[in-house]
Amino acid sequence: MKHILLPLLFLVILFTTSCDNTVQMTSDWEETTIVYCLLNPEDAVSYIKVNKAFLGEGNALVMAAIRDSSEYGDGVSVSLEKYFNGKLVETIVFEPTEIDNKEDGDFYNPYQTVYAANTLGKIENVYNSDSSFLYKVVVKNLSGVIVSAETKVVGNELEVRKPVTPGDGRLAPISFINTSVGSTSIAFNPVDNGYLYKITGEFFFKEIIDGDTIDRSIKWNNMRSLTAGAINSSGYFEFSLRSSGFYTLVKDNVPYADATKENKVTKRRAGNFVLYFNIATEDYYHYSNLNVSGYNTDVVTYTNVNNGLGVVAARSKFAYTCQLAELTKVALYEADEYDYLKFVNW
Repeated sequence: MKHILLPLLFLVILFTTSCDNTVQMTSDWEETTIVYCLLNPEDAVSYIKVNKAFLGEGNALVMAAIRDSSEYGDGVSVSLEKYFNGKLVETIVFEPTEIDNKEDGDFYNPYQTVYAANTLGKIENVYNSDSSFLYKVVVKNLSGVIVSAETKVVGNELEVRKPVTPGDGRLAPISFINTSVGSTSIAFNPVDNGYLYKITGEFFFKEIIDGDTIDRSIKWNNMRSLTAGAINSSGYFEFSLRSSGFYTLVKDNVPYADATKENKVTKRRAGNFVLYFNIATEDYYHYSNLNVSGYNTDVVTYTNVNNGLGVVAARSKFAYTCQLAELTKVALYEADEYDYLKFVNW
């Protein structure tokens, strides 16, 4: 039986041509190019992953472990074209680069080839009524086929409405009320070309261990995920965050799992809390939400790549630093239930 697999940097895309999950080969093989790229203006170096679909007799997993089955060699050109108001203003050539951090899995690892270029300061994310930037990834494969995909990048004007900044140079206070029904409100404006918004947090604190002051932090992942459809009638996002989640995070992650090490901690001091807004374009959202299970699926693959498969999209990350409200700090160092955490008014 013949199998066809489409390897990407982190995601595996597979497709079939019949409803019984069997790939029917009714014509000669044609080269299929797969392109994966996420542009971020903050990246000093940008990467484009280019692979090919591969065919063969026998076990598809065995073929997947062979690097030559899915990587191109010489003769493939990869570039990024920058357009301003519809006019080509710059072409950035990407060169093949070997990296060694591919995670374990069915496909070859840890070494793989990606295409890289220095893009620092070359990708614009400022939008207004007079400017429109568009970026096109262009790949010419071994068959001479031009494979391409376009994306705009995420704008840079994210404004956080809540927690509110006092305006006197101090950080915005974020409050986690120590009750089962306590909550805090997070509100922010959408940005140009932003469709998927994933909000995470990070709590910073200091501790003294063996007489040394140590800076630590713990991350609050998956606080909330929103899409552009969640924008309210006033034109911005707003949601309530349960305060109990903060205290659960602290209880589960602040003490060291190693009791011997934890016993050496004499005291801790609460610091700032940072909100992170991880934003991506709509193409990334649709691509990442594919319901792929196993090596054969009847789900149609989402792609925005012309003459190929994959996705070219954009992402960005914004940080908003808050000071932990005094009542939250007091809860940590005065409430009896948190005494073992060793927070003090230090």
